[in-house]
Amino acid sequence: MGFFSGRVTFARYRVEGRRPRQFGPEHLDRLADHAIGRQRLASADGVEVGWTAGDHILDTRFELAKNVVNDALHFALRIDAQKVPADLLRAYYQTELEALAAANPAYHAVLLFRVENPDVPAAEMAERLAAPLGKPVTAAGVRKALQRAHAKFADLLLDEVASSLEGPTPELLCAELRDLDLLRYRRSALERRQGRGQGTAPYQSGRTPGPA
Repeated sequence: MGFFSGRVTFARYRVEGRRPRQFGPEHLDRLADHAIGRQRLASADGVEVGWTAGDHILDTRFELAKNVVNDALHFALRIDAQKVPADLLRAYYQTELEALAAANPAYHAVLLFRVENPDVPAAEMAERLAAPLGKPVTAAGVRKALQRAHAKFADLLLDEVASSLEGPTPELLCAELRDLDLLRYRRSALERRQGRGQGTAPYQSGRTPGPA
């Protein structure tokens, strides 16, 4: 809500430097230059930050009569974040875990164990995974398998997102991952795939096509 029409939270800061004698149009211009929506490039984590003028959360019209009150400059900070819905993220996750299990049961077992037991050290992981895998496992082997499983899972997830797009190019796939708030987690996999691609050519899934 804007601070002229609803509730507001606030923080107090100590501002250093010379204090202006009075606030004027030049200060409003500086606010307008950094108003919400003026960012040309989205940040890697999908968060956009900017100033608003106070009437409502979309208000970016900074005016002397409205924003300079009792020799004080009034404005608000707005933070927008794009987050993938939890149910969609779980669906993607479950789909790719099933694909990983079918392709490589060992990778699936290691990755699933790590997700369910994030604080267990590699040596204990090796002991507890020996029985499910049916063979002795070393801590070094677990770490290597986990690294490869993460990479394989990332590739599968890229395939799943790409299959939901029509004629996906690397740029379109990158934008979709950013919208889903997955780019920061899968950037290295995307860069690997683009390194094997050709510029802006349509994205090619790494999966083997099934029978027609």
